[in-house]
Amino acid sequence: MIRSFHLLSLLFSSSLLATLSAAPSGGPAPHQLTSPDLELIGVPAGTFQMGSDEKDPMRFPAELNVTTVKISQPFWLGKTELTRGQWEAIMGAITEPTFIGSPKDLKSLGSDLPMADVTWGEAIAFCDKLTEREKAAGHLPKGYVYSLPTEAQWEYACRAGVTGLMPATSGERDAMTWYMKTAGPWTYSMGARLNPVAKRKPNAWGFYDMLGSVREWVLDPLDKYPGGNVTDPLPTKSVFPGKPQKEVIELRVMRGGCWIDAERATRAAARDWADPGKYAAAPTKQPNGKPGSDFRAGTVGFRLALIPENFRRSVDPLVASLSATTASTK
Repeated sequence: MIRSFHLLSLLFSSSLLATLSAAPSGGPAPHQLTSPDLELIGVPAGTFQMGSDEKDPMRFPAELNVTTVKISQPFWLGKTELTRGQWEAIMGAITEPTFIGSPKDLKSLGSDLPMADVTWGEAIAFCDKLTEREKAAGHLPKGYVYSLPTEAQWEYACRAGVTGLMPATSGERDAMTWYMKTAGPWTYSMGARLNPVAKRKPNAWGFYDMLGSVREWVLDPLDKYPGGNVTDPLPTKSVFPGKPQKEVIELRVMRGGCWIDAERATRAAARDWADPGKYAAAPTKQPNGKPGSDFRAGTVGFRLALIPENFRRSVDPLVASLSATTASTK
């Protein structure tokens, strides 16, 4: 189940203000797709501090053990979250409402809204279909594929050279983020309060809506941060407190918080997670024939990345298990 964040609002002292750096230099040029019309920003290799320390008054336990992470290879990441229009350009027309509160006339949902209610398996399927098309056309950089970003790549791009707390102030969050305060009042019956992408202030490297809007799937299973120094971390198995190690857990991480979250969940270090086996590429069925878990809450989407192929290969066993589960329940 998706972890619920407690609503909490705390003020930061001046000693905790973050320091902004200039936009990244030495990275690859932007990568532009024409169909769908989509720009990916080139991110250079580098090193950053991942996670939260005891100085962050909003920290969650899953963020602790600040780790020095080396990103050894450049990559590209979507300037915005993937939109409904971009999804349809690859996957075909959306013909059914995708979240509680969706209007029956889907034409009233703008193509520039983030593509919400996307399962981890569906996000992977989108990336793989785009990779297949672009590889056949000879448009992919050698050794790279379209994918979800790793969790480390995501936080590196989100922080954009920021050290310390990010955002550092409520004013910065208000300018950058669709979250509970700026997305407006909400009740369950209203459905999702999605807003068009790129309407808030971008971060220092030009990425829009990294915080708030919709939570973003990443490749990684949930795991504790190791601390110390690591290069290109990407766990292969989930580790979840309170569960026996013999129990197989395949939790996948989401980052950035969403439009319904408060400040604590819309920080660069905040983590969320869900079980993609329950939220597979298509709705599964229970033994009694009733529909299984199929996450449709208007709070989760993703951001397209172009990353070294070896990272994407690491998720193949889970993709295969999801496909087998889906096939066996149809």
